[in-house]
Amino acid sequence: MCANVTSYFAKMDKCLRPQVFSVEADTVDGVWRWQHWKNYFRRSDNNSAEDKLDVLISLLDTSVYTCISECASYQEAIGCLEKYLR
Repeated sequence: MCANVTSYFAKMDKCLRPQVFSVEADTVDGVWRWQHWKNYFRRSDNNSAEDKLDVLISLLDTSVYTCISECASYQEAIGCLEKYLR
């Protein structure tokens, strides 16, 4: 785990950390679960733009990570996740 991700988790109280996000794109409540998780993540994350992608990746389940594995930026990854969960 890279230093910025370790630092992110070290600063947060364990009960306030976002949970790992895991959902199948075709589930009935997938969009709502994504919106809830994304809003929680954004409010709890105060990292720089370049660190956000690393932190985001560390909080995604492998099945969800596959849709952003080739993204080069945080914004691109969020865009891919938004498309994945439509």
